[in-house]
Amino acid sequence: MKYLPLSLLLAFCFTPAFAQVYDGGVNDTTDEFTGQTSCRHYVDESMTTWDGITLVKSSSEFLPGLLVHVRRSYEGSDWVLNSAGAVTNTTLYMIFGDSEPVNYPANYVSVETEENYEALSVMSTELANRVMASPGDIKVRFSGPNGSADFVIDHAVATTLAAGFGQECLP
Repeated sequence: MKYLPLSLLLAFCFTPAFAQVYDGGVNDTTDEFTGQTSCRHYVDESMTTWDGITLVKSSSEFLPGLLVHVRRSYEGSDWVLNSAGAVTNTTLYMIFGDSEPVNYPANYVSVETEENYEALSVMSTELANRVMASPGDIKVRFSGPNGSADFVIDHAVATTLAAGFGQECLP
């Protein structure tokens, strides 16, 4: 019992950085009425931020391919996306490692004013695969009708998605 505080301290000091992400886990479900299946994995950088990515695979005809849902925290009224959900003139830019920026037009946007985060969704199997294979941190830009915002998604988010979603949701 006298070694418990020391062991807890050592465990905390030697916990790898990637263990600090908030992993919402893989959720694999089947709708009992329609028989449609979905598999999703939600990962944030930490318990104190909304910055993160969710990947979704569904058998629904409305979700062809994979959905990449990227979230960004903001302060005050500093959102750049349309708070009414309009996707006009809204683009997601990402840089993986030393690559050139790639852009994807948004399929869906949302702004959560009470929780202080905004999200942008893109239907793209290619983007989902690039996220999971990212060689390092992912540089992100939301470009919307209220300007643009740059932020970085920690590499640990990508590796957690690859280990969960990549192993459990993809064939």
